[in-house]
Amino acid sequence: MEKIRKYFKKLTDTQIAQFEALDALYRDWNEKINVISRKDIDNLYEHHILHSLAIAKIIEFTPGSKILDVGTGGGFPGIPLAIMFPECQFLLVDRTGKKIKVAEDIVETSYSAFKLASNNLTNVNLQFSLGMVSALDVSNATYAKNEAEAQYNKSVRDLDLAVKSFAAKLFVNSKNSKFVLTDEIVYEDFNAVLETDTEKAINNRLDLYQLKSVYLQADRYTKVTILVGPTSAQHSDANQAKSTAEVNYNNAVTQTSLYINSVYNSVLDADDALSLAGENYSLRQKEYEIATLQYDLGMITNTQLVTYMNIATSAKLNLDNAKLTYLLAMKKYNYEIEIGLGL
Repeated sequence: MEKIRKYFKKLTDTQIAQFEALDALYRDWNEKINVISRKDIDNLYEHHILHSLAIAKIIEFTPGSKILDVGTGGGFPGIPLAIMFPECQFLLVDRTGKKIKVAEDIVETSYSAFKLASNNLTNVNLQFSLGMVSALDVSNATYAKNEAEAQYNKSVRDLDLAVKSFAAKLFVNSKNSKFVLTDEIVYEDFNAVLETDTEKAINNRLDLYQLKSVYLQADRYTKVTILVGPTSAQHSDANQAKSTAEVNYNNAVTQTSLYINSVYNSVLDADDALSLAGENYSLRQKEYEIATLQYDLGMITNTQLVTYMNIATSAKLNLDNAKLTYLLAMKKYNYEIEIGLGL
């Protein structure tokens, strides 16, 4: 904590109290879930909080700004930055949240299986009353219904635990938090122009601005030293410094361009994967609908119908994951263009 105060001397009493509270909070939760490496918990302030706050030495977020922390993990850098900039809004995103979506889909699937088993038991009881099946068939159908009901109840409990665990990882109260899942997210088409965005990113990056400033300053100094004499040692040194600064700047521009191109390609890859996942889910869903009709006509068994349902559910999970991957890829691309801290 002393290192935090050393580098950030204008912290309010509230901010100091909040930073001090993080130690006990992280230690407590680290015993329950692996938020950070247990071997590194003693270096919480130096290795995690201070590193997170390094951004604050470069960027002063304007009050009211909305900041997205993609892949927040144990809440870094989002939580320390939220304390540092209390008038800004921070959204912490982590792929671990997909466990909630998986749990929700399992609840939906297990409930459908339970309803099928219940309907099957009703039909078997009717057939038994008509002398069409034996008492053993009724017992088997009853067991299948009870097993499906137990699985459904378990999935509901697992969903509740998934929500609480994810909330705990982000250090928020699950009762007062809303987790926005893939079905509720509005997706936009990716219409970026790589050349334009690359130029914009180059102009926005603080590291490039600093390198360019060094080059321009060296260039001006070179022009001054030529007055001393074009063959003087002072001018030669200045000219060498200028050349070095120019090379450093141009190399950084090249690396930035390549990096933006890489992030751009990641969005296109995610877009293609999303399209394929959507097509696959549509096909598997149609197969399930056909299987449902076949089941109603007595053409397939309850077990076969559940198999089709599980395949459709798996395709739906893949689609949800593809949606989230695409969204995060777009967010990352826009973030790198606007702020540019990826390298």
